[in-house]
Amino acid sequence: GAGEDPLPATTRLNGWLEARYDFWLARSPMEQAYLGRKTNADKWDDVSEARQRDDADHVQKELADLRENFGSTAFSPEGQLSYRLYEYRCERMIEDFPWRHHGYPVNQLEGWQQEIPSFLINIHSVGNVAEAQAYIARLNAIGTLDFDGGPLAETLNRPGEHRPEVWLAQTTRSYFGATQRTSR
Repeated sequence: GAGEDPLPATTRLNGWLEARYDFWLARSPMEQAYLGRKTNADKWDDVSEARQRDDADHVQKELADLRENFGSTAFSPEGQLSYRLYEYRCERMIEDFPWRHHGYPVNQLEGWQQEIPSFLINIHSVGNVAEAQAYIARLNAIGTLDFDGGPLAETLNRPGEHRPEVWLAQTTRSYFGATQRTSR
């Protein structure tokens, strides 16, 4: 309520957000590597459809938990910003989830065809035998990556999802939706 010290609530929120960060980081060997951590250095992120659905379920639960446990709490200005940013992150992920198959999986600027070599060259350092073995394990696992229910070549040949008119409709909707959200 009014006049309450916002510090305990902000501290509790920060602890909750830190636990969420640790949860998501544990699910991403690639993000661990980007941070310079040597954990799970022999693995790729799970990009399968099952993981994407599981992630979406987690995000919906997190948003509900965030609102239920912190929604009417008085925070410091920093805590208010942290709350709103995490709430916005969850809302965007939930809103974007149905459109996850409506982009081009391979183009000249992004896609796994450039992500894999770029990651191995720039992020996965090799300074000792264990790191070299992890590097080789990652190389060997490239063929096992599950892209949208199958290897990348199968994903590219799936009819409908990557047609230009589908992409254009999704992009237009996304752009105008973002414009409407920010112009209020």
